[in-house]
Amino acid sequence: MKCELFFSYEKNIDFENIKKHLEGFPEQNQIITDNYNLHKFLKKNKINSKMMGELIPDDGNLAKEIFEKAKNLQEGYRKAFSKLTYKKISIFSGFDNLLFRQLIILFKAEKILQNKRDTIFIFKEYFPIFFVIKKRANEMGYNTIPTIGIIEKNKIGTLNITNTEKLQTKLSQKRSYNFLKNSIGKNFSLKSCKIIFTAFIDITGMMTKKMTYNLLNYVKINSNERLMEKICKKTKSQPNLKVLFFVTTGREDLYLKPWNPVLKLLGKSSIIYQIFTNDLATSNIIRKENLPFMNLFSEVKILEKEIERFNLWIKINSEINEIVNGNSSILGMNELLEYFLKQTRRTLSLILILENIIKTSKIESIVAIADGEMLENIAVEYAKKNNIPSYSLLPGYISPQPFLSEWFKVNKIFVHGLDGRDSMLKLNYNKNRLEITGNPKYDFLKTINTDESKKIINKKFGLNVKKPLIVIAMSRWWNNDEIWISDFIKYCNKNSFEVIVKIHPVYKSDARELSDKKISEIKKTCLNEKYTISYDGDLSKILSAADLVITDFSNVGIEAILLDKSLLTVNFSNESFEYVLRYHEYGSSIYLQKYDDLEKIVKEIIVKKMHLNDLAQGRKKIIELVNYQNDGKASERIFNFITKKTEEISFE
Repeated sequence: MKCELFFSYEKNIDFENIKKHLEGFPEQNQIITDNYNLHKFLKKNKINSKMMGELIPDDGNLAKEIFEKAKNLQEGYRKAFSKLTYKKISIFSGFDNLLFRQLIILFKAEKILQNKRDTIFIFKEYFPIFFVIKKRANEMGYNTIPTIGIIEKNKIGTLNITNTEKLQTKLSQKRSYNFLKNSIGKNFSLKSCKIIFTAFIDITGMMTKKMTYNLLNYVKINSNERLMEKICKKTKSQPNLKVLFFVTTGREDLYLKPWNPVLKLLGKSSIIYQIFTNDLATSNIIRKENLPFMNLFSEVKILEKEIERFNLWIKINSEINEIVNGNSSILGMNELLEYFLKQTRRTLSLILILENIIKTSKIESIVAIADGEMLENIAVEYAKKNNIPSYSLLPGYISPQPFLSEWFKVNKIFVHGLDGRDSMLKLNYNKNRLEITGNPKYDFLKTINTDESKKIINKKFGLNVKKPLIVIAMSRWWNNDEIWISDFIKYCNKNSFEVIVKIHPVYKSDARELSDKKISEIKKTCLNEKYTISYDGDLSKILSAADLVITDFSNVGIEAILLDKSLLTVNFSNESFEYVLRYHEYGSSIYLQKYDDLEKIVKEIIVKKMHLNDLAQGRKKIIELVNYQNDGKASERIFNFITKKTEEISFE
C-alpha cells in the first residue's frame, strides 16, 4: 500500500497537470481532497476522488471519535509544555487552538487510512501536521517517503521537513502579494490606490527594518534595546484606555461587521477604546471604517525573527528541545519541533508587545473578536492573569460539532439567540459563560426603509422599482449553478421580474477565476437578457428592496427572514447540507430540489400571492432562535456588558 500527500499554495492550480501526475499511480487508489473544485474535476475525468468532509463529517459518532483522539493528544502536548511560561503566561496557550485544528486533520487522515488501500491526499493549503500524517501512515503499514508534494501552477515539487522555513517565507510573501492583488480587484480606483499604497508602506517598511536590524547585528551592534524602544514608542498606552479589541480575520461579514454597531456606541461615549491587529487584510477592513486601531504587522514580523538574539530565547529554546526530546513517544512531537519553535517565537513577540500596551493603562475589558487566533489567545491569557474580563461574540449560526468545543477562551460569550445558546450548551460550554444578546449585525435592520432601499438600488443598478425584484444570494457557487441561474434570468425577463445575482464576497479574493468563469457562462447564455450580477453592493439594502429572496442555507436567509421577506432555499445540485440552519423546517422558507418547481413557486408567490401567510408564520417561529428579542438593541446590551453597565439591562 502507498500513501502520498500533496498540497497547493497557489489560488489557481493546473488541474490537468495534477491529472497527468496521478496517471503514474495505481488505478485502484483513492484521492482524498478538501478542494471542492479539484474534486469535481477529478470526478468528471472518472478519477476516484472523495471529499474529506464527506468521508469524515464534522458531526455524529465518527466526529466524536476523532474529536476525542485529537483532544487526548492535545492534552499530552499541553501537559508536556505546562511548565513553559513567560511572564506567567503559558507559551502553549498562544497556539493551542491552531494545533488542535491540525490534530483534527491528522485523525481524519488516520481514519481514512484504516481502509488499507492506496491513498493520495491533496490539500489546498499547507500544515506542518502533514509530516505527522506521513509518519502515522508508515506506522500503519503504508509504503511512504518522508517528503510531501507541492503543487504549484504548472509543476509539482517536493518539500522536506528540513526546509519548511523557506516555504513559510514563500507562503508569507504569497499572502502579501495576493492581498495587494485582491485589493486592486478588476476596477482600478483611487480607493484601491490608497489601499495598495498603505499596504506597500507596511510591507516595505517591515522589510527595510529587518534589513536594518540584520546590518546592526552584522557589525556586532546589539539591536535588541533599539527594537524594543521603537515598539514601546509606537504602542505607548493611553492612561485612560478602557477597552481593548483584538482581531485577526479577513472575514469582514462574519467577524467584524457584527461589532461595528457596538464600536459606534463606544465612539459616541466617553469611553476610550483601541483595536489591535497584526494582519494586513484585517487592517485594510478596519481602516475603511475610520476606527481607532493599531497595526502591529511590522512589529510582530520583526520581533519574532529578532527575538532569537534576545537572552530570553537561549533559555526557552533549550527548554523546548528538552521537552521534545523528553516526550518523543508522543505522536508528532519530533516532526513538529520547528513548528513549536516558530510558534513560540511568535507567542513571545505578542506577549512582549501586549505587556507594553497594557502596563500603564487601567483596562476594564478585553474583546477577542476572532477568539482562538494567536493574537486573541494571548490577549485573553493576559487578561485572565490580570483579572480583566474578556468577551467574544458567536460569529454566526453554529451547529454542535464536537471540534468547536475547544474554540472559545474568553470569560463571556455573546450568543445571538436560543439556537446558539443550545448549541453551545451541547458543546459543554458553561451556561454562566453564555449571554443571549441578539446579533448587533442586525440591529440596523429595524431602521431600514424599503422604499429608500429601492431608490438606492435603482440608482446603483438602474432597475425598475415598479417591477417585482428577486434576489439570488448563495453561500458559494455549486455545480451547474450557472445553468439554472441562466434559465431563471430568462424566466424573469419573460415575466417582467427584475433579478439581482449577489455573489458571495469570499469570491473577491478566493477562487475568483472559478467565479468569473461561472459569470462568463451566464453572460454568454443570457446575451440579450436584462439582469444584474454584483460582487459589491450593500446586501442589506438589496435584500430590503427585494420581493423574494433565493439562497441555499446561507446566513443571507436569516437577514431575509428578519427583513420579513419571502424566502426560497434551493439545492439543485443535491449537496449534503448537514450543518446548517434548515429554515424550511420552521416554515420560514420553501425548500426546492428541482428547478422546474422554482418557476412554479415563484409565480405563485409573486403573481398569485400564495404561501405568504404560511411563510410569515414560519418567520415568527424562527426569529427568537436566531436574533434574541429582534428589537434592534443587541449592540446596546453588548456595550453595557463590556463597559460594566450590566445593571442597566435585564434578561428574561
